[in-house]
Amino acid sequence: MPEEHRAYWRSRLLKRRQFFYLAGFGVLTFGIVHYVTHINETPVTHRRRYLAFTKEQFMKLSEYLYTVVMWCLCPLFCMFVLSHLCSPVVNMDPDLFPAAK
Repeated sequence: MPEEHRAYWRSRLLKRRQFFYLAGFGVLTFGIVHYVTHINETPVTHRRRYLAFTKEQFMKLSEYLYTVVMWCLCPLFCMFVLSHLCSPVVNMDPDLFPAAK
């Protein structure tokens, strides 16, 4: 990059330094609040651990994935399996399969 472009961008960044500090502070604050609010205690060992999803969020996500798998992917998989199971076998060896004679 030419030196005049580099100087231009450096001056723009220095002018907006306060914005970058505030944006970084906001992201850091959000991360800390998110981490602190998602710490749970295990029932048996009473150890604290970070969980990305709460129990309610995990239940909603699992119900959504169940509907996706059962209503979208399962019929496609069943059609694929049935199409291969019901297709006639072409090159059957008559010695191994006497019914193919």
